[in-house]
Amino acid sequence: MDYGGDLPNLRTLADEWNKNFEKYAERFDQLEKLKVDETLRSTPLKDDELLGAYGHFRKLDID
Repeated sequence: MDYGGDLPNLRTLADEWNKNFEKYAERFDQLEKLKVDETLRSTPLKDDELLGAYGHFRKLDID
């Protein structure tokens, strides 16, 4: 299927993508082996630690 225009047809574009996937196959394999060490993740911060204020404001009065 082709939609016309000045760019390469869909078959040519698909072939180019497949060549790139084959070219970088080793890199993709390495990326799939990456893992996250969840034991190194810090504990979640509380609102007061992030903003320096405790709780939530229900009403803010400004003089």
